[in-house]
Amino acid sequence: MRAAAQSLGSTLSLREVFELILSELRKVVPYDSCSVQQLDGDSMVIVGGHGFPNLDELLGNRFDWRGPDDPAGDVVRRREPVIIADVSARFEHFKDETHGQGRVHGWLGVPLLFGEQLIGMLTLDKLEMDFYTAEHAHMAQAFATQAATAIENARLFETEKIARQQAETLRSAALALGSTLSLQGVFELILSELRKVVPYDSCSVQQLDGDSMVIVGGHGFPNLDELLGNRFDWRGPDDPAGDVVRRREPVMIADVSARFEHFKDETHGQGRVHGWMGVPLLFGERMIGMITLDKLEKDFYTAEHAHMAQAFATQAATAIENARLFDETQRLLKITEERAQELAIINSVQAALAAKLDFQAIVDLVGDKLREVLDTGDIGIRWYDSEANLLQYLYEYEHGERLSFPAEPPAPDGQFDKILKTHKHLVWGTVEEGNMISPNLPGTDASRSGVSLPIISSDRIIGNIIIENYERDHAYGESELRLLTTISASLGTALENARLFDETQRLLKITEERERRTGGDQQCASRVSCEVGHASHL
Repeated sequence: MRAAAQSLGSTLSLREVFELILSELRKVVPYDSCSVQQLDGDSMVIVGGHGFPNLDELLGNRFDWRGPDDPAGDVVRRREPVIIADVSARFEHFKDETHGQGRVHGWLGVPLLFGEQLIGMLTLDKLEMDFYTAEHAHMAQAFATQAATAIENARLFETEKIARQQAETLRSAALALGSTLSLQGVFELILSELRKVVPYDSCSVQQLDGDSMVIVGGHGFPNLDELLGNRFDWRGPDDPAGDVVRRREPVMIADVSARFEHFKDETHGQGRVHGWMGVPLLFGERMIGMITLDKLEKDFYTAEHAHMAQAFATQAATAIENARLFDETQRLLKITEERAQELAIINSVQAALAAKLDFQAIVDLVGDKLREVLDTGDIGIRWYDSEANLLQYLYEYEHGERLSFPAEPPAPDGQFDKILKTHKHLVWGTVEEGNMISPNLPGTDASRSGVSLPIISSDRIIGNIIIENYERDHAYGESELRLLTTISASLGTALENARLFDETQRLLKITEERERRTGGDQQCASRVSCEVGHASHL
């Protein structure tokens, strides 16, 4: 989308803009044929197209969008993308030669909105039925916002000299805004580039957060540090922001200090600000904030200023949203990398477990691996003998030293007892939370945070893994919990397999001993072999 935006801003020739829209749109949303149409009163005029064998016949074609036999009316009235599964079945005129002889089925119409103004629409055709989805519509509308801006910029450029200069300024600002994906950098560029488009003495960028506006950037304020982060309710009667939010269009006030009392306090300029303009930051139909411009002169801002400021704000909103999406993408990439690392660790553990059948060796392998990947010297792996009701401490480390404890019954309402009853993990982030979950083992310190989770085999709790941290509160999060959960499941299976292997070996030894003593009593051997087979089956 960012690349497409930069491409669309690379020319101010209206004809070239239409061609760029058609070529760049194909990179965003697939189509077999596509048209660009401009709104002219009650008519739509086809001004560009791709994929039509009779394009020369279509260009300049004018039709009444209010007619019952065309889907354009829905796009104009709703001002949002319209998806039709089979347009030829629904609208008769799509069966004529001009409109594809009934070959077009999937259809998507997207409004070209420049601020609140509908200037036309894009139509995308596919030969397959029911092709376009809500995701296609979302991407097409985001692209159409850029396309509408590009069309309007080019129209202004070709109308008159001054409009050409203004559009060039907008283009430069758009390119500048697209030069960074740092959110704070975008706010700074908005403030510096806006001065080239519309004059101001002071200016702020504000983000919409529910019923509040939050000041995230500003220029020209002597007390900017006090303003940044300031949050105010835009619904209040003593602030012009409410009009901007409700109307979603630029609002100009000739003398804001005379009309709104709070502009007379120190924070807002001590009554020196008079000319004021608020401009919504609209990303498609969604308002994400506003820009405010202040002048010391009364009645300074004009409709032309408002027009230019809104065109700039459309670019600014896109730049803000691109930066926000970039941040979100980086966050998701980080999660993906973490998941990939987790998967590599899990695979290596599972591969190692598959090669071992010695009970203690399996425990040591998993414990050593967790100490390595979690960079911790504080870990415990316990085995629960349900028949004897004993908890055995197979692998215990504290502060990097291995400890040894005798087997003992789980403490009533202690950590393991809670896991045994709930089959759920325990997480604590402070010493106090840890003490509430379970007292420490004798001779051990109280940890500041930790995770204890069950080792489960065939829906039975056969032990637990505990990881602790003695330096930091809330040291463990979702990624560590995911990793431990998966490894504990693999450990449960491996330990149960090792136990069954030991049991099988024991029964085989009994069989050999009996055969040796009886000289090969077949009936006895058969009975023991059945026991061995049964254990192997388990």
